[in-house]
Amino acid sequence: MINSAYIGLRLSGFTLLFLVMRSLVCPVLGQPTNQKQQLQASKIERLKILYKNTKSDTSRVAILNQLYEELVPNDPLQAKEYAEEALGISEKIDYVTGIANSSYNVGNFYYSQGAFTQALEFFNKSVRYKEKLGNKIQISRAYNKLGNLYVRKGDKKSALDYYDKSLELSKEIGYNKGVVTSLTNLGNFYNSKENTDYDKALDYHLQAIQVEGVPDKKVLSYNYNRIGDLYLQKSDYSNALRYYRQQLLVARTDGDETEMLKAYQGISEVYAKRNDYQKAYEYYQLYAKTKERIKQRQSNEKLKQLQNQYNAQRKQNWKDRLISEQQEILNENNRKFQNRLLLGGIIIIGVVLFFLVFLYRNNLKTQRINQLLQRKSKELEEKGVRLTDQIEQNKANEEAINRQKRTLEQALDEIERKNKNITASINYAKRIQESMLPFNEEITKYIPNHFIFFKPRDIVSGDFYYFNTKDEKIIIAEVDCTGHGVPGAIMSMLGNDYLNQIINLQGITSPDLVLNELHKNIRTTLKQDETENRDGMDIALIVIDPTTKTIEFAGASSPLTIVQNGEMDILLSSELPIGGFQKDKERLFTKHTISYEQPITFYVFSDGFQDQFGGPKGRRFAKKKLRKLLYEIHELPMSEQKKRLDNTLKDWMYDPKHKREHKQIDDILVIGVRLD
Repeated sequence: MINSAYIGLRLSGFTLLFLVMRSLVCPVLGQPTNQKQQLQASKIERLKILYKNTKSDTSRVAILNQLYEELVPNDPLQAKEYAEEALGISEKIDYVTGIANSSYNVGNFYYSQGAFTQALEFFNKSVRYKEKLGNKIQISRAYNKLGNLYVRKGDKKSALDYYDKSLELSKEIGYNKGVVTSLTNLGNFYNSKENTDYDKALDYHLQAIQVEGVPDKKVLSYNYNRIGDLYLQKSDYSNALRYYRQQLLVARTDGDETEMLKAYQGISEVYAKRNDYQKAYEYYQLYAKTKERIKQRQSNEKLKQLQNQYNAQRKQNWKDRLISEQQEILNENNRKFQNRLLLGGIIIIGVVLFFLVFLYRNNLKTQRINQLLQRKSKELEEKGVRLTDQIEQNKANEEAINRQKRTLEQALDEIERKNKNITASINYAKRIQESMLPFNEEITKYIPNHFIFFKPRDIVSGDFYYFNTKDEKIIIAEVDCTGHGVPGAIMSMLGNDYLNQIINLQGITSPDLVLNELHKNIRTTLKQDETENRDGMDIALIVIDPTTKTIEFAGASSPLTIVQNGEMDILLSSELPIGGFQKDKERLFTKHTISYEQPITFYVFSDGFQDQFGGPKGRRFAKKKLRKLLYEIHELPMSEQKKRLDNTLKDWMYDPKHKREHKQIDDILVIGVRLD
């Protein structure tokens, strides 16, 4: 819902004081973040000093409400105390404007904390006093706020009543911004899960974009997006595309990347519905490059699509095996029938030859023998008829076999077509997964000396590497998810999205705490407490702080190998992975901290390289041998180290005895970093 912002203070005897106060606290644009924070802290201190030196109660109320506005983003509890103090002073002197504004601020605090009953009490109080003041614009905004509040409480009737009241009042006073806000909220109301009426929702959003004289590009872009969503839900793809493009045009003009992100997503979905996967992918790339937040819904859609592809592939493999078994049975029956036919023919020919020789040598035999021959001749004739019938039957069987063969050939053609479609879909999933991985240029910007040796076993991978920056810290991780191929890719997308959520949204950068949150999220998402699902991931997470020249490491079944001053050391990780079976009450991960005042090289790797079969005896490469190789090459340039790993793996996998290569058994990922 769009929240109606409260703006404005009543101009009274303290107008001049208020204007001076505003000039003191006016924000300075274009300053770096730390300077902005210093300026804000300075504003707050000046407001506090001004409050102590002000004798007028009405002026003190205005200052307290201004302190609320400054503090509420970062210290809401302190902001609430100032608003409550302002309310107390206003009630004591019966200051109507102060009561209206202070009640609204206290209500806003409770609304943001989810305490809707308390919020409702203060909002209703604010509305009563604003009605006394006769400020219809503020009353209209308050009605909208109450509508939002009743939606959150589940009181649909009251919510609809306040939205309608806000709309009527805004139209009456010609307050077009309020008209747009009310129409937008009504559109959202009829597009909720509890009140699904797409036609009404669409009508209100269309009315909202037709209101003139509203400069708020954000609201216009939002309504274009909602209209596009509704047309998409109604399968009207042409109109959906039209309004998403309108949204994109407004967002680009306004420089609003959040709305651009929504527009790219909507356009990509429309082209996908139209089966135009090329354009869908182009807009998805634009969507991916924004690298902003909020990907959960799209992630769920991708996961569902990959799961359906995986189920379809399993079903198709089952059909392949069934057809193969049926073909083998038909071939075996055909061979048995032909053998029986050949044996019968040999026997009949042998009998005929025997009697011909017998007649030739015994033509002087008695009538009894002749009668016997006649009898045998008749029997042979009958057998010949049966043989002819059998031959005809054999021809019919052969034709039936040919028909079955043609049917099988058609089925095989259909199977081949479906396999091509499945492969194409998985390749599309590969492009999606690749767009998830960080660009090498971005990593090189922060870590010039590094390499990433990444070799998936299948089209999509269960291994992935992660890179991010937060609060001047550099975060890099090697992750090995359960399985490989499509199942592994599903887990990798879950892991990547949760790492972004934990680091970018929750602001957690300590590696042990990141792994704790990741473990909880994976177990909750996969419902591992209620089901027998045991999927998870091994991870090595490194946080580099260039300011303090320290490295923090925490791992889940994936250690960190370091080389410093010519000596190799291994920082062990927790033995248990992220997710999976958990018999202990809580799983916590250990953090290691090391300094790199002296140059240091470190490596993390999944188990794909060390478990690869090869060599003259067809054995595993082994972890000890891999660490020895890394030590031997650690002084080389990072690009040369990557080549040495690639060549070593190729040589290991080649079998000179049989002149063939061993099959890759798992995804392979090795990351190396050198810090000076």
